[in-house]
Amino acid sequence: MAGDYVTIPRIDMRTLDRYAGTKARTGATIGACLGLVSALTTYAVLEKADSDFDVDEAAFMPVFLGFTLGGGLVGMIFGSAFASWEQVYPPKPIGFGPEEAKTSVTFVFRF
Repeated sequence: MAGDYVTIPRIDMRTLDRYAGTKARTGATIGACLGLVSALTTYAVLEKADSDFDVDEAAFMPVFLGFTLGGGLVGMIFGSAFASWEQVYPPKPIGFGPEEAKTSVTFVFRF
């Protein structure tokens, strides 16, 4: 596989950004928390409502589970659409003087 070579002097590089996956885990966590909060809010509203509707905790458990898992699934789908990047600092060259400025890094870009 051939690629284009690009050489960048070390003195011109501050950081490199490296692909580190997606934000699916973060999205799933936020979505599950929002789903659980919305289920708890629904339960509290039904518990305090002036009606003849009797709320049983055991019967409401599938709603808690469904809202939490559903929110986590939707959050994971949204989170997977966003890339996660991390900064990598290139190693500092050893030595002092003019030789340090001459060091460079070569990258190969493959498309």
